Amino acid sequence: MNRGAVVEGLAGSLLDIVEDPVRIGSLHEVLREYCHECRNILNSMKLSLYLARRSAASTCHDPWCQLESDYRIIERLIDQLQIICRPMPLAPMTTTLGDVLEERRPAWARWLARRGRTLELVGPKKATRGVFDPIRLTQGLDALAAWRSERGAPGTAVRVEWRARCDHFHLTWDEIESDGGPKDGGWCDGLALPLVARVIAAHGGSFEVSRRENLRFRMRLPREVHPEHRGGDPAMMWR
Repeated sequence: MNRGAVVEGLAGSLLDIVEDPVRIGSLHEVLREYCHECRNILNSMKLSLYLARRSAASTCHDPWCQLESDYRIIERLIDQLQIICRPMPLAPMTTTLGDVLEERRPAWARWLARRGRTLELVGPKKATRGVFDPIRLTQGLDALAAWRSERGAPGTAVRVEWRARCDHFHLTWDEIESDGGPKDGGWCDGLALPLVARVIAAHGGSFEVSRRENLRFRMRLPREVHPEHRGGDPAMMWR
């Protein structure tokens, strides 16, 4: 994965390995039991929070609201970590990239609007069909859109542009950052970047990040998933 931006922490470490099936397989072996135990703890916490809220006088500002919000953040982190490190079999179907993006437009626009942000989708005049997994692709792009709606500069625009060129789709997520945005390596929190990069890599594509005049994510996706990727990542069908 090519990067024109420094991504540190857990997200940066995962970005370094998501395109390598062998290293992802090793990561799964290491984290499988850990994620399972975390899931058990989270399920117990969720039940306890539900029972506590039900027995307490509920208001919008009670401490249970904050606890539930914190719980959802942890739960999402574990969910995303599991998606990244597990095998990722694909279920390709014939569709257009534009159809997938247009279907998600209302949700992304709604998420961005919470911080006064706008969304512009720009596609080719003629739709081009491809064979890829729209559910997996949506999973990755939703994670990116949710993260940017929470962390992007308020009042700024997001432009998502895509086109077909030869045997690939090219998709770019562009956004202008107020005052150029922070340039240090701590700008990326959460696991949205490695998750979307993992989905693209599972399709045999590539993912790039750059931060110069603006923040840009570039994705290159084969128009037709190669047979070696259809049953999951090559060399990743571990037990």
